[in-house]
Amino acid sequence: MKKKMTLFLTVLLILVTLTGCGTGSTNGSHVRADTLVVPGEIKGDVFYEDVSDAFRQSLWAFAGKTSASVMGAEPDQNSLYSPVSLYYALAMLEAGAAGRTKEDLRNFLEAGDQTKIGEELRSLYALMTVEGEGEAEQIANALWARKDLVGQDGAGVKQAWLDQMADHFYASAFAVDFTDPGTADRMSRWVEKETRGKIKPDMDISDPDLLLVLMNTVYFKADWLEPFPEESIKKDLFYGVEEALEQVPYLRGSFDSHSVLVTDRFTAGQLPLVNGHMRFVLPDEGLTPEDLL
Repeated sequence: MKKKMTLFLTVLLILVTLTGCGTGSTNGSHVRADTLVVPGEIKGDVFYEDVSDAFRQSLWAFAGKTSASVMGAEPDQNSLYSPVSLYYALAMLEAGAAGRTKEDLRNFLEAGDQTKIGEELRSLYALMTVEGEGEAEQIANALWARKDLVGQDGAGVKQAWLDQMADHFYASAFAVDFTDPGTADRMSRWVEKETRGKIKPDMDISDPDLLLVLMNTVYFKADWLEPFPEESIKKDLFYGVEEALEQVPYLRGSFDSHSVLVTDRFTAGQLPLVNGHMRFVLPDEGLTPEDLL
């Protein structure tokens, strides 16, 4: 039987409250509607080299400095983190920020003075939109704004920022009433739709000072390039932090053509997928995954 590797990266939320909130720098008229914008048309004819080397280095640097904080926050717990999801959400916030807030966000995003974050992410989005035999990859972004921010003079949500959300981040934007119980359900259903039914979170939007919610989802699915046969599934012990679990199914295989990296702290290898690779890292005895971050 053909086995698949499917990874569903959970929804990432950034909730913006009254504390530390500033006015965006973009100019333009205010809008007032339920659905404010819908994603623009995805950029065509995009190639790997259209995402600059400098921006790729920014993404790697951002992933490196945030992974330890996120994945090491709760030792002995399973963790799942998508650095590109956090990057997209913070970049959407940066696009509408001004002054010191914008400067701090750009520094945290490892973006150089000349880096056009929106343009780079526009190309990256196109590269990460994949639908084919044995593979699927999809990013989705959304902005949910408190309804009374839309249409206010001076401090409201501006059309120029919304246009950036649609054109550079392929985001949807909505004006909502966070006190309406139906809003949380609508947000949850948006996540369910964008993750193709795999995730439907319980949304807590009860904070009375809540202004904005930025959301990102990543859906990834890929077949193994070299499928595991049915007879490769074997049950054995799985050694957890505190106890061993019996009769846990493993995929077992023998490979002659794949490289293995052995260091003084861990052993690593990878298996090819139809779209990319899956990498495995085993800490040496006496070390934990958190020690490697």
